[in-house]
Amino acid sequence: MKNRHKIISIFILIISIVLIFTKNTEKENNQNINTKTEYSRIEYSKTENNNYFIEKVIDGDTIIVNVFNDNKKIKEETIRILGINAPESKGPYRKEECFGENAKSILNQELKKGERVYLENDEKDLDKDKYNRLLRYVYDEENNLKRDIGLFMIENGYAYHYKKSKVKNKNFDIYNREEENAKKENKGIWKECF
Repeated sequence: MKNRHKIISIFILIISIVLIFTKNTEKENNQNINTKTEYSRIEYSKTENNNYFIEKVIDGDTIIVNVFNDNKKIKEETIRILGINAPESKGPYRKEECFGENAKSILNQELKKGERVYLENDEKDLDKDKYNRLLRYVYDEENNLKRDIGLFMIENGYAYHYKKSKVKNKNFDIYNREEENAKKENKGIWKECF
């Protein structure tokens, strides 16, 4: 009888281990699918309202949004896309950098005037930069899924991963990995500027 209980206990233990391993492997596979796809889809949480609409793209990492409340525009905000740095486009006070106009043009194609975007702050990072721009992750919607615009820009070689922040923000590892992949695949700035 004791041997039978031991055998049953061992059998249950083995099945439990197999189930745990299978569940963890499935979870890792799902994370890999969500971190890099054609549309840069990643999990996100809405920490701010979604009443932001594109007014203008300034360059490859900065946009202006209109903020609405009860269907009325209440203000404009300048948003610096968190975690990325795109080459500078031509402006009155700055010289164009290699691929700067391309990065701006791509972002203009991706974020059309009037399009709704979703903003998310990173609690580890600053709220605003020294130019008083809000620092936010920016998401748009494609086929009912949210797309991380910063990740899209990095993985296609349109922007660098900005690593000079004083803190390691929540998307640091994903952005870093995708920048390395863009370099290896010789995309965008990695092909044209280096």
